[in-house]
Amino acid sequence: MLHPNPSFCRTLAPTEISGIAATLQHKVEQLTGELNSARQQLEREREQLKKTNDALQESQVHLHAVISKAPIVLWALDGEGIFTLFDGKGLENSDLQPDQLVGQSIFDLYCNHPNILESIAFVRAGNEHSWIAEMGDLVYESQATPIRDRDGQVLGVIGVSTDITLRHKSEAALQEAKIELEFRVDERTAALKESNDQLVVEIVEHLQAEKALRYRVEFEQLIATLSTHFINLRPEEIDSGINRALETIATFSGVDRSYVFLLDDNGTKLNNSHEWCAPNIAPQIRQRQGIAVEALHWWQEQIRQRETINIPSVAKLPRSQRTTKAIMRSQSIQSLIVMPMTHRGSLVGFLGLDAVQLEKAWSEDVITLLRIVGEMFVNALERKRVEAQKTQLIASIQESERKFRSLYEATNDAVMLLDEQGFFDCNRATLKIFGCTIKEDLCGKQPKDFSTRFQPGGEDSESLVKQHIAVAMETGSNRFDWLHQRIDGSEFPGEVLLSAMEIDGKKVLQAVVRDITERKRSEEGIKASLAEKEVLLKEIHHRVKNNLQVISSLLRLQSRYIQDRRTIEMLKESQNRVRSMALVHEQLYQSQDLSKINFAEYIHNLANNLFQAYEVNEKGVKLRMNIEVVYLNIDTAVHCGLIINELVSNSLKYGFIDRQKGEVYIECSVTNQQFMLTVRDNGIGFPANLDFRNSCSLGLRLVCSLVNQLRGTIELNSSKGTAIAITFTMQNLQQGSETNVKS
Repeated sequence: MLHPNPSFCRTLAPTEISGIAATLQHKVEQLTGELNSARQQLEREREQLKKTNDALQESQVHLHAVISKAPIVLWALDGEGIFTLFDGKGLENSDLQPDQLVGQSIFDLYCNHPNILESIAFVRAGNEHSWIAEMGDLVYESQATPIRDRDGQVLGVIGVSTDITLRHKSEAALQEAKIELEFRVDERTAALKESNDQLVVEIVEHLQAEKALRYRVEFEQLIATLSTHFINLRPEEIDSGINRALETIATFSGVDRSYVFLLDDNGTKLNNSHEWCAPNIAPQIRQRQGIAVEALHWWQEQIRQRETINIPSVAKLPRSQRTTKAIMRSQSIQSLIVMPMTHRGSLVGFLGLDAVQLEKAWSEDVITLLRIVGEMFVNALERKRVEAQKTQLIASIQESERKFRSLYEATNDAVMLLDEQGFFDCNRATLKIFGCTIKEDLCGKQPKDFSTRFQPGGEDSESLVKQHIAVAMETGSNRFDWLHQRIDGSEFPGEVLLSAMEIDGKKVLQAVVRDITERKRSEEGIKASLAEKEVLLKEIHHRVKNNLQVISSLLRLQSRYIQDRRTIEMLKESQNRVRSMALVHEQLYQSQDLSKINFAEYIHNLANNLFQAYEVNEKGVKLRMNIEVVYLNIDTAVHCGLIINELVSNSLKYGFIDRQKGEVYIECSVTNQQFMLTVRDNGIGFPANLDFRNSCSLGLRLVCSLVNQLRGTIELNSSKGTAIAITFTMQNLQQGSETNVKS
């Protein structure tokens, strides 16, 4: 039982009660203020907590996206070692599913992996840690860090595990390979030391051979570069091309001066036309002009006999040549070599090299180089001369045409102005041409009123003239021929030029009509002009054929200095390709029609040339052809000729190895603009394991490239020998009516 305290039971005075009440009132107000402040703080914290939760949810979405894409496993443990997170793309190679381990204890799951539990314990102790653990066939590299509260107490662990199985296996294999390699290196070291001395000797020999081979390669590359350079030169670039070539051959030969002398048109004087000098070497080109051939008496006979003048030492010339010696010394020449240049058996000049600073012995390669380059120079200069004649001829034709046109334009042409209502103005010549007396006879009338009812092609004049007017309005002008009718009913042909223009902001047409009755009388002059152009074009084809034959001769000449059979064969193939192109130009300038050639005749000549080149008649290999008469333009003929050259050459070279007899069959036909070319043989057949579309052979690559340029298709059939069929579409193909069968 409780007993009351007398001190609390006494009666309080009113003043004490008022004081206590005031005190209590103050405390209530203070507590109320603190409560309101606490409530406001609570509201702010609640709002902040909401924002934090929203940010946390967004962060979780982003984290989940990263986990689902990156090749890792992200996991987390609470303070008791229970999984709270287990997810990531790195689980794809394992048997586990995302969040499969959430809620399970790591100590139970990995009780057989003490190294993992030791690492987890180390992290739970407050340390960051990484380790590698094998889980069956997989190897994971894990990194973990403790999760702490604000006071720094560890609440759990969060970690990332990466599948490094492939890297682990690679490192193990690499280590084994390293050990094996070290063993083999030690094993081979003794053998290498033993053969080192012999290898040094072989290296020296190899370097010497390589030096000689490099010189030969550079020599051949120089020839090929110069040949390509001169083939691609335009006529106006030939002089600068010769100067560059002089520098190239002089630098290659190690001399100080190179030059070209050309005979004048009379063949009595020599002029130094081109020269190259090394630095600090005085040029001689200005002093070497207009030299009389008789003045070169000391070597005049040698030049006329087309002999090479070879002076390795001017100082050692005999007393009988003291004049030559004095002239050479006046130009500081120590050694000299001169190669005559000829064209069609006639001397045109010579190519020379001077050694000024040191004497030089001229090798056979230098002599060969001068001979080949001299031929290039002659061909280039001849091409320049032909092009100059061509330009002069064209200029003459153009000048004649200009004078003729000026004279023709000076005649009085009819000029009329036309709008939608009809003609509204004209010149005096119009009245004379159309037989009118005054302008009113023409004004207000339509073009059909001065035209025959039908044009020579059968078209209705009224409809056709509307079409011509529409074209002129759309394009600005329109020129055409027209059959006109005068006032008196007489007819005359005219050339009409309609030009659209504006007069006072209104679109009108200016019609210029020229009476072309006299044009017929001018046709003979035009035909003569065309005949001259045809002669010129034939000459061009003739020159092209000659230049290609020169290239073929260069290849044949080059092959004489080569011992390697494979290289000789390559040069022979190139020579056949050049010859196939030259045959096209030969047929063109011999043909009446310069725009196309008889392809059947061309194939016959090409195939026979190939059989002669490969000397297969003695083997019993026969040529069979079934060629439809068809005419091709030069571009298509060259492509097809090169294709036939490669396919027939391939058959003759490889199709009848160890066989005494056989046939090569060529067939060409055209059906509905489809051009089909077939080359087949009954030889040993095409290798089964060889992809002809991706072959390393230049010939097969060339065939596929040419077929692609023709936008055609190529098919191979090797069931009986080898048969290759090529098909492409030809537009505007002129086809013969007969079939050419030859064997």
